[in-house]
Amino acid sequence: GEPYTYPKELQTELESDLESPYPVAPPPWLGRPRATPWFESLKHSLQLRERAALKLAREQDWDIFMLHVMETDSVQHKMWQDLDDHERPRYKLNMGGANPILEIYQMADGLIGKLKASLDETTDIMIISDHGFGPHLHNLHLNTWLMEQNNVATKLKKLCFNLGLVPENLYPLEENLRLLGKASSGGQAYDMLSKVVLSTQNIDWSKTTAYSYGNVGQIYLNRDGREPEGIVTENQAVGILEQLEERLENWVDEETGQRVVAST
Repeated sequence: GEPYTYPKELQTELESDLESPYPVAPPPWLGRPRATPWFESLKHSLQLRERAALKLAREQDWDIFMLHVMETDSVQHKMWQDLDDHERPRYKLNMGGANPILEIYQMADGLIGKLKASLDETTDIMIISDHGFGPHLHNLHLNTWLMEQNNVATKLKKLCFNLGLVPENLYPLEENLRLLGKASSGGQAYDMLSKVVLSTQNIDWSKTTAYSYGNVGQIYLNRDGREPEGIVTENQAVGILEQLEERLENWVDEETGQRVVAST
């Protein structure tokens, strides 16, 4: 709901031309039962982005012009299974023969072509991606592992956790009840789930020595004097880190027999 342009008057001008707010972010995923309307809204989002970009590129005098296209990211996160041969019954979609990833990329390619056509030969164009994509076959939950190693201690809901009441198992229910997309942000969705399932809000910090926070594998010590309820002293830190390193290097995937963490 905050103004998203500078100067602020540009927002009114854009929304008047688009007859819609500018899609700062693509539409949230609504679940497999509503995959087709979500895909249509994703295409509409990219169409609005194109109209706004072409308008501004043509009407303003630029030193540098940057456009962020995120629809290509969204469609691959949700529909990658249409591209590969990995069987994922839980994520199976029926898109009626459509190729959603290709379609979004064709639209993005068309947008680049139209922008290029509006520029002169002295303008340099850079097309940059912040990451690639590939199959995602397994999830690794570090706090679950740390709880099994007795580094993370929990207050409540551990019994429910042991019985399988976890987001991974509740997700299909959320889809079928059409609850996905109701929360306006990831943080709000997390808060809603935290009322039901074991989460970082249930950690007993007085007995926790190490925890994971973030989304790419970070492990932190619950350091005395740094964390609000830290208990790990300077003298204890090295021993805990060495123990964690050894256990991580010896962690084996039960299905493949391979180490989970590569030893360097």
